[in-house]
Amino acid sequence: MTFLRQFRLCVILLLIFTVACASTQDPQRKKKAEAARNLGEAYLREQNFNMALKELLKAESLNPNDPYLQNSIGLAYYGKHKHDKAIRHYKKALDLKSDYAPAMNNMGNSYMAQKRWESAIEYFEKATHTYTRLADRNMLMTCISDWMNKHHSDS
Repeated sequence: MTFLRQFRLCVILLLIFTVACASTQDPQRKKKAEAARNLGEAYLREQNFNMALKELLKAESLNPNDPYLQNSIGLAYYGKHKHDKAIRHYKKALDLKSDYAPAMNNMGNSYMAQKRWESAIEYFEKATHTYTRLADRNMLMTCISDWMNKHHSDS
């Protein structure tokens, strides 16, 4: 085998090995991120905002594209009265999941704490419309399911 062929074979094997390792680490990263998020949210429920933030930021370093995590980080900053940082994370949560009504509501709370009334009202209204739309969708799906079950059992 020539040197060039050996080199190509080594590069191909290295690429395969790299892809294989990356794909096995991704689920482990997500599990670690989820564990840190769960611990951070437990600290949030206890209103231990410093420890919550420590765990939530650790989770963010592992999985920054989790809208629920971004919302939780916002809540931790809100608890520390750092409303600008809280708003940044609520916005990130909404960038990741545009119909995430709890983040809209929390954004309204942060704006209200800053006495930015118009912005607060805007986000409370968005949250209300989103909750209503989701509730209407859920009610519609329940009606369709009930209708299908009734008509399926008749046949």
